[in-house]
Amino acid sequence: MIKNKQFFWLFLMTSNYLYAQQPILLIIGTRPEGIKMAPVYHACKQLQIPTLVCSTDQHTDLLVDVLKVFDITPDFNLNIMQHGQDLFHITISVLEQLKTLYATIQPSLVVVQGDTSSAAAAALAAFYLKIPVAHVEAGLRTYNINSPFPEELNRRIISLISSYHFAPTESAVAQLLQEKILPDTIYNVGNTVVDALYYVQQKITRREILPSDELKNIIARAKTNNRKIVTLTAHRRESFAHGLQSVFTAIKKSIELYPDMLVIFPMHPNPLIKGIVQKVQLDATPHLIITKPLSYIDMVYLLMNSAIVATDSGGLQEEAISLNKPVLVLRNETERYEGVNAGISQIVGFDQEQIITAIGSLLTGSRKVPQAGALYGNGDSGKQIATIIKEKFSY
Repeated sequence: MIKNKQFFWLFLMTSNYLYAQQPILLIIGTRPEGIKMAPVYHACKQLQIPTLVCSTDQHTDLLVDVLKVFDITPDFNLNIMQHGQDLFHITISVLEQLKTLYATIQPSLVVVQGDTSSAAAAALAAFYLKIPVAHVEAGLRTYNINSPFPEELNRRIISLISSYHFAPTESAVAQLLQEKILPDTIYNVGNTVVDALYYVQQKITRREILPSDELKNIIARAKTNNRKIVTLTAHRRESFAHGLQSVFTAIKKSIELYPDMLVIFPMHPNPLIKGIVQKVQLDATPHLIITKPLSYIDMVYLLMNSAIVATDSGGLQEEAISLNKPVLVLRNETERYEGVNAGISQIVGFDQEQIITAIGSLLTGSRKVPQAGALYGNGDSGKQIATIIKEKFSY
């Protein structure tokens, strides 16, 4: 059942008064979803589309700061997070609880974002109840269902279910068309991550919001010592067996070869990652700082001040590229080839020699990186999506 029962029943008693039309329901489960759904939420509100937000709350600590930054208060919270949760728990919990919520509020549209298991489960629950689904960031593919795992399968499932596909790029549109998705259900709107990124970047630049003192001091010292900052993130499940150990070893060797670099590694809270860090003794490496997961404001500030971004994250590839930062993709495949094709991203996988060589070529300037341009949109994707929803549902 929905954990926030008091609010839930209050809503039931007042819903007919609040909304003359059925609302749309946005599903947010993780920090990246919150970042990318925020522009949609605010654009829908501006167009007076009745909009509710449901948080599955599977990563509480990582999501709460994003909701605060973008001034979003979920109307419903499934509170599914538990210690040691796995994909089975997430999928079953979301399916069961959303069955009740959907049947009660009867949304005209369920909007999911990305490729998480909670997004796939939310789309599946809507499908079972014959509620239309809109997919934000549709059409990304590696065509290897084990990489990234389970995200590649999740996004294919969501595409099969969705009635509206909001694709971020022309290549994503092409992949949906190749899969026989109806052309009149596909919209190339850019990626809402750019909306969110530019919003926060501008506020930091104008000093309307400030990064933490701890991060500001780290970056200030790096600049004083003429160190080039390398942002490192690594958390993919498919990398746990051998990939992360190889990546962390390559980072250590790179620091030995290029002592003028400073690596900042916001470490994912998964204890398996911490174990690999300790095994490689990455936490004892000079010129490398391991932090807890950063707030979104701090993450944007770090990207703004980075010389290189080495990551296995999909969203971070887009954010770094949108800030014209060269990216080393710590995966064997990527669903975001726009950056690779433009020459600003490079797939290095888990190969130590490739990682070390790529870092060296960027630090020494032997590899020149072009300007990215608007590969993922101009920052108006949320408005485009909201406008389409308003038109399709006659709000």
